Amino acid sequence: MLFAITCFSTLSYAYQEVEIDGKDFKEVTLSRKGSNCFSFDGSDGIKKIYCDTSVFNISFDNEVGLAFIQLNKDISEDPQILRLISDSGQIQEILVRSDERLTERVVLKWSQETQSKLPKGKTAHLNTDIIRPQAQFNNFHSITIDLLNQIIEGNVPKGYGARPIHDKEKLVLPKKIQVEPVSALESGNDIIYVFTLVNTGKKAVFIQPEAIKQDNHNWVFLTKHKLGFREQTKCILSVPR
Repeated sequence: MLFAITCFSTLSYAYQEVEIDGKDFKEVTLSRKGSNCFSFDGSDGIKKIYCDTSVFNISFDNEVGLAFIQLNKDISEDPQILRLISDSGQIQEILVRSDERLTERVVLKWSQETQSKLPKGKTAHLNTDIIRPQAQFNNFHSITIDLLNQIIEGNVPKGYGARPIHDKEKLVLPKKIQVEPVSALESGNDIIYVFTLVNTGKKAVFIQPEAIKQDNHNWVFLTKHKLGFREQTKCILSVPR
């Protein structure tokens, strides 16, 4: 399972830049089986997305205004609607289809007319704690998403060393969520912990990163939010050194 890498990367991944105005539907095609990333070009961010949750599995990185989207079923012949709310309060409706591409990165760009109406002084919520020293500022999203790709594939990212998770570092969640430690990845800037979360209860549960994130966490990422009985998700979280 891969997470899209932005156009700044030297690798070739599917990429769409879509001009939006908040009025007309815009059409995009997403990966059916892989993961997809939505962001705004410029300083605006994605605050909320309204959709059919039986079709879309969505997680947010509110620090940088990114949305990660996975599809629960094929919608190549049954397009679905996403309603995006930006940090600046703008609304855009997206008509989504799917195909067999590996991953997709969608960058939404406000038209000049709409851009002129955005609140003055709006700034992006960039969390520089997870930018590695050698990264360029405009490569921020590439570094973060590529890092997730490597970890989810079971690889150790460049600049990190792997070790077991110590008992005092283990994640504690409600009893029905079984937490299985996978590994700790250390760099000079942070430690990334990887856990597998398993729903041992008979009812489906919804887990949001915000429910796990603590004050000392840089960020928390989940590969899946809705877990049926015995279903699992990867939980990846970063803490500063």
